[in-house]
Amino acid sequence: MISKEDRMYFIDPLQPSAVRKTKADGSELPLEILALRYRRDNFKQDRIGTVIPVTHQRVDNNELWWVDADGDYVYGAQLSDRGQGRTDLMAIVDDDLFYVGRNGGEHYNGSSAFGSFIVDAKRSDGKRLPGRPGSSFTYLARRVIKAAPWASTLMPVPGDTQEVIDAKVARAKQRYIQRRKKGEIYKEGLRRDWLHHLERLRPDHDLPTPRFHVGVEGMFLAVNGDNVAVEDLSETQRDRVAPIRRNAIITPDHGPREGYAQQFVGAPFSVVTTHTVADYSGLRNLSTEDVRYGVFDALRVHSGHVVETNRYAILTSF
Repeated sequence: MISKEDRMYFIDPLQPSAVRKTKADGSELPLEILALRYRRDNFKQDRIGTVIPVTHQRVDNNELWWVDADGDYVYGAQLSDRGQGRTDLMAIVDDDLFYVGRNGGEHYNGSSAFGSFIVDAKRSDGKRLPGRPGSSFTYLARRVIKAAPWASTLMPVPGDTQEVIDAKVARAKQRYIQRRKKGEIYKEGLRRDWLHHLERLRPDHDLPTPRFHVGVEGMFLAVNGDNVAVEDLSETQRDRVAPIRRNAIITPDHGPREGYAQQFVGAPFSVVTTHTVADYSGLRNLSTEDVRYGVFDALRVHSGHVVETNRYAILTSF
């Protein structure tokens, strides 16, 4: 049997940047994670490896953190009704039992999604799942977590002694630590712009090319109602638009008519897009148009104006 304390070593220390805020049917998803680490070392150790509620997210030093109920930054694996990508999934059955297997896609009950299938599932206590000998078992899980790449291989199987299971757990812990350390190398390399130096080390040190998702911060402007007469603006507003009205080229088919200003409602945002880059130069060179449509897709809107103030990168795979 694998203990609750060792369960985390079967979870990928590198979790998806595309988090879930709603269920597949559009209803609200309770925000819960299995806590993997706090930003402060040796902090809230009793919560590491346990499922905790979180409130929202924050970006800090090119990392995407959750915020717990006390306001502390915590990194973890989100429990969702849908798996993301072609990865192994984990389902927590109870405190002393979890299943691991391949992502078999979503299960639908009529028009609504109802959890995800875990194919070729294995139990953490090593017991054989229902079915004929030699056949695979598919488990329907309400909520799942992205499992580690090695999780399925190192899960107990029928006939394993506790000594064998302990050896598998030790190997899983070693793989977990190595993957996390490689992730830290890549994140530091991006921040300091020296990832290109790793090219000569890759053949001898198993350092695959990292992929970073592109995050964007800024202000989103949406048209808000009718144009407003410039004379109706406040003095501060008139002072700010005056140099623009004096110096910009204005044509009849572009913008509001003479003497009027366009009204917008602005909302600050920070989103992680689906664009991926391999290093800092790729982050810098991504076109403004690509960023704009990436923000549209992340915010699920079709029109508006994106005022970009900052780009950042979130390590997503390697």
